[in-house]
Amino acid sequence: MRYRLAELLVVLCPLQAYAASTIFIDASASPGGKGGSWSDAFVSLSEALAASKSGDQIWVAEGTYAPACPIECTFSIPSGVHLLGGFGGADLTMEARNPVLHVAMLSGDFLADDVGFGNVEDDALHVVTIENAIDIVIDGFSLRSCNFLGADQWGGLIRLGASEVSLRNCRVYEGLTGAAIYATDSVIEVDSCMFNDSFADQIKIEDGFLSLSYASFSRNFGSVFALGECVIDIVDCDFKDGTGAISFSGPVSGRVRSCAFLRNSGPVIANHVQSGNPLGGGPTVHIMDSVFAANSADGDNAVSVIDNQSCHPLIERCTIVGNVVPAGGTAIYNWGGAIPTIRSSIIWGNTAGGTATEDAQVLNSSGAVFISNCNIEGLTGKLLEIDCISEDPKFVDLDGSDGILGTEDDDYRLSSDSPCVDAGSVSDTVLGTDLLGWPRLTDGDLDGAQRVDMGASEFCHIGLDMSVRQDAVGQNTYLSLVVSGPRSMQGQLLVGYAPGIVGLAPFGALLFDPGGGWMRYALGSLPAVLVVNVTPLVGMVGPVTLQVLGLAGGGVGNLSNAVVLDLHP
Repeated sequence: MRYRLAELLVVLCPLQAYAASTIFIDASASPGGKGGSWSDAFVSLSEALAASKSGDQIWVAEGTYAPACPIECTFSIPSGVHLLGGFGGADLTMEARNPVLHVAMLSGDFLADDVGFGNVEDDALHVVTIENAIDIVIDGFSLRSCNFLGADQWGGLIRLGASEVSLRNCRVYEGLTGAAIYATDSVIEVDSCMFNDSFADQIKIEDGFLSLSYASFSRNFGSVFALGECVIDIVDCDFKDGTGAISFSGPVSGRVRSCAFLRNSGPVIANHVQSGNPLGGGPTVHIMDSVFAANSADGDNAVSVIDNQSCHPLIERCTIVGNVVPAGGTAIYNWGGAIPTIRSSIIWGNTAGGTATEDAQVLNSSGAVFISNCNIEGLTGKLLEIDCISEDPKFVDLDGSDGILGTEDDDYRLSSDSPCVDAGSVSDTVLGTDLLGWPRLTDGDLDGAQRVDMGASEFCHIGLDMSVRQDAVGQNTYLSLVVSGPRSMQGQLLVGYAPGIVGLAPFGALLFDPGGGWMRYALGSLPAVLVVNVTPLVGMVGPVTLQVLGLAGGGVGNLSNAVVLDLHP
């Protein structure tokens, strides 16, 4: 969990004012402005882009902005320009903006006459176009409405070629055909964005690099499509209630990590026609620390949740549970010479035609599958698995308080008596975090030896949570740190000042770099509550990581999850 201290305090201290190269735009301003200030703001985004140069920031107040003419016109962003939305029209700092409250809309609806998907024939073919440009930032916007009736339907909202672009804190929605964002031979970074209600792929990339983090996809007909010589890095994303989620075609390599795939119709991930071998080099996709739950396949367009054809993916530390496919289908389908490696995963409760057999979990049509240290329901031995089990995983609360799998209250963590605790691959020495951000490779059974668990969530005896309150006059802000853990453990609060991750055997991983300085406070017997006045810390700068070490007898114990405060002056 990450918190910005300024947000916690509900105080925004004076920060650096806008730079000399800032251009201002306000759709409600009087015509004739030159963009030098809010009082002299441009009304048109097209005018501001024409006046911009590399190194400029364009601050955009709430309002709707469309290209200068129907169909052929577009917002063309030059190299080195940062486009920032979400301002109220009088803000003096970037930190004061709020893209949710002050919506800055980039729209292709020139005549403002769209009704749903109707009247789009005069909309822009491409709302934003970026060609042969670097260091482009689009931050804090909503994007919608494009002309999907033309012959060139790819990239209706953003089209880029041979460029480097960062898309942050944006909402992209209501596309119909083609792809909302289409990139060729480009590097695209997408962070903290929402993609909703599209009848087409939201992001399509061909021969390039895609970094996708902290993004949410819901109710889309396809979300990410990577083809050709692509490298992908998809981390901490949610894919929900869509038709398909991710498709790979060609020699795609990279990773899908710490993602949740819930209530989609399949295949949720389609790995097709890759080359290489994860054991011997070459491109491959690595799917890890992710959960697949309550997805389905209708039998007409798909018979599986993860579909592997002529490829060599590596699937590890995943929880694949409660997915429903038709008779003859399966959760993981390998065909066309696919050779996947599956390890340290839980594949349980998936049904084909209403039955949870071994074939309903993993079905190998051709090629080979290497499976080790997994918990798979209905094992018969025909998969030639190594060190696998077939026992109730004993999740904390798989379908949550509402009794419905795939909803927000589900708890995929393992109970202390789960057979999956400390049962993953002994060769897996990962020092990262699990699906929920907890340390991997802890000593779950307290035998003095670290070993990764099966599944997407690592069992830990210690938990750290935080709440915030202010005093009656608002002069002091307090953090309440709540530490859970068995009474047999003694707790120590660790405070680190430098980002990083360092193994501390046999307890787990420090989620900070102790080389950058750290402090320790005794908490006594667990569970414990610690109240800290953080007001004196406002003058500090940089992240501060809080983590708890729980010690049992005999020199064993666990490190908890971390709470990170981003401190600003």
